[in-house]
Amino acid sequence: MLRNKKIFAFIFFSAFFLNGFAIEFYFDYKENTGYTISSVVREHVYFNGVFSHNAEINNHAFVKIQKVHPDKSADFTATYTASDKSTLVTGNFVSWGKEYKSSFNVSRLGKYTISDEFYMPSVRDVPVFPEGNVEKDDIWERASSEAHDLGRQFGMTKPIIIPARTLYQYMGEMPRPLGDEVLHVINVHHKVGGPIPHPPNTTEEVPIRMEGTSNMTLMWDNERHRLDHYNENFEISLYTNKGNVMTFKGYAHSSLTESSLGEEEVNQIREKIEELDLDGVEVEKSDKGISLSIDSIQFEANSDKFLDGQDEKLEKIATILREFKYNNLLISGHTALAGTEETRAALSLKRARAVARYLKEKGVKQDKEMFVEGLGAERPVADNDTEEGMAKNRRVEITILD
Repeated sequence: MLRNKKIFAFIFFSAFFLNGFAIEFYFDYKENTGYTISSVVREHVYFNGVFSHNAEINNHAFVKIQKVHPDKSADFTATYTASDKSTLVTGNFVSWGKEYKSSFNVSRLGKYTISDEFYMPSVRDVPVFPEGNVEKDDIWERASSEAHDLGRQFGMTKPIIIPARTLYQYMGEMPRPLGDEVLHVINVHHKVGGPIPHPPNTTEEVPIRMEGTSNMTLMWDNERHRLDHYNENFEISLYTNKGNVMTFKGYAHSSLTESSLGEEEVNQIREKIEELDLDGVEVEKSDKGISLSIDSIQFEANSDKFLDGQDEKLEKIATILREFKYNNLLISGHTALAGTEETRAALSLKRARAVARYLKEKGVKQDKEMFVEGLGAERPVADNDTEEGMAKNRRVEITILD
């Protein structure tokens, strides 16, 4: 979907605003820190004005600030993914979507420097703040852009970059629902539109133009100099050379959370593994959270059925995971290098789902709190030329998402 990877998204609403005062908005980056952006997009999809289907997309962005420069800009690396419930549901668990790696620089006022090769973040240069103080009801306008992945719909192999204009109005302060802090409210009107480059005289159906608008509300935390959360109502249309129009209308809500899982939690898990006498489990901090690589869970050959005697191991793992009741899980299945790519992917996904079912049955997590993916033999941790190495590659990884 066109909006399924939106990173900055907001919505208008009426609220009680405090009087406020002149304030300077800017990002204050801290080197070697990270955060997660999680959002849900719910949209209605239309084809030539006729309703087609509904979609719900879960987005995750895992962001790391690598370096802060003397001009207060910062270099970022990030991993983005979007899991579309309308197309990617496997059983009762949502499949983890395609991952996008990205790196970029952002100025202290929010201006991006990013290569056109990167798909993510989808929305660039939102928000961009003016220099100096801003007073309640002040308005400013800035250029922005959006990048879209149309590969699944049209087989396009590069990001489509569409120009946009963004209009801002500072509405003042409002109290945070819980606590004594205040948030600063900025209403935003975002308009995107422009032609899409396509091969001349092609007989294939290709997109030729994109147009759309968003009405947004940005909730800004000026104590931390970062976004707190944001919402959006949007409508965007994609026009093709065959005269067809695909329209996406919907709502998005997103929040930003500073990374909280670190070496202290990793060490706690390692101590628990030793206490439980649990073999075949390796723990490490990853860009998404904390990953447990488990090669001691054994399945029947070419099957997702657990071998006899696995319950004790699985219950010990469940004991560890119960400690992280507020974190979602990503369960990734892996295989050794045997069979075809398709059969490996299918088998590894089935095994990931088998582990997810077990964790649900044991009350560790509910459906909506677990994502699954089957990676086949894409990410080996050992040599597939030996039986010992192949055994290590037949594993399940459980990531406690940050």
